[in-house]
Parts: sequence; structure tokens; C-alpha cells
Amino acid sequence: MNKKIVGAIAIAIIVIGIIVTAILGINSDLIYRDHQEIDIKIGKEFEEKDIEAIVSQVIGNGKVSVSKVELFKDMATIRVENITDDQLSEMNTKINEKYEIDNKVEDITKVEVPRAKWIDLIKPYIVPVIISMLLIEAYLVIYLLVYKKTSKEVVEINIPKSMLELFLAVGGVQLVYFSLIVITRFQANRVVIPISIVLFIATAMAKFIKK
Repeated sequence: MNKKIVGAIAIAIIVIGIIVTAILGINSDLIYRDHQEIDIKIGKEFEEKDIEAIVSQVIGNGKVSVSKVELFKDMATIRVENITDDQLSEMNTKINEKYEIDNKVEDITKVEVPRAKWIDLIKPYIVPVIISMLLIEAYLVIYLLVYKKTSKEVVEINIPKSMLELFLAVGGVQLVYFSLIVITRFQANRVVIPISIVLFIATAMAKFIKK
């Protein structure tokens, strides 16, 4: 496909992504939104899906996430967007019946967790990515100089242009990737950043293979 067409499509996706982000924001997974975390002691082995079924039955259509905690994994952390005191009491009753335990509502810990800031999530990766990009650009310069020197043909190499092309390719792929996440309303979760890093590496490698 023509580079200009690919570039135009990429720019269109990025612009739409910016607009959607400004209007609707990022559709984050429950763990990154404003939510409530409830710690409840089960005291025995349990399946997360069973607890999720109970909580969903109590609160209706709200998003629910359950994970096991503590060394013996006999305590559940339940994440919900919102649960009332009456619903909490009903949930506790159903869990008591299910696992034949005698927890009291007062024994349950409920914490309000604020929305996570995406800048805080990506902050640990900023410096490593910048350093990696500088090293890749430095390697590109060395590679081009060596290639020009050892090539049997007369080769015209524009180092600043090649460096800019690499930067735009890597940055463009990242912007398109995040724009598609926003546009499709995919729930941004823990796998978003690792996939971004894989794309970063793959794009840089692809540029060297083309060279």
C-alpha cells in the first residue's frame, strides 16, 4: 500500500482517537476506575467465579472483579463500582450460606479506591523507553555509517532523515495503537502497556530489517 495512504489512515485514526478521548475519555478496566474494594474472609478454598456470581446476583448488572489474597488464598478481595450497605449485608448472608461460615458485616472491610491516573501507570516506563529509543537511534547511526563504508556500491545515506523516520515509525505505531484502544472502547487493563512495549520493539526491528 502507498506510504501516503498508510500515513493518511494513521493520522485519521490518531485524530479520531484524540477526539474520542476528549469526549468520552478512556474506557478503563474496573481496577483503574473509581471503585470499592471489599475484603472478606472465607477461611477455605473458593472459586472467584462463585463469589462473582453471588455479588452479581446482589448488585445487578454492575461490573465485578474477584481475586484471592493472603498466603493461603482463603480471603477474597471483591471490586465493584458501587455497593450499598443493604447489598453488602445481603452479599455477606449469601456468602455465609454458600461456604457455611458466620461472618458479620462489621468484619468486612470496604475501601473507596479513586480512579487511577494513567500518567502514574506509565511513569515507570518513560525513562526506560527514552533510553531505549536513544540507544536504538545511536545504533542506527553506527549501522548506517558502517553500511556506507563497507558497501561495494555508492550509497546515499541521509542519517538525520533515517533517524527521523525511525522515530516517526515507532511513535506513530504507538499513537495508532492507543487510538484504536480508545476508539473501539476496549477496556484498558494490565496488558495494554506490555503490548505497547512489544510493538515498540517490533517496529524498531522492522525498520532495521528494511534497511
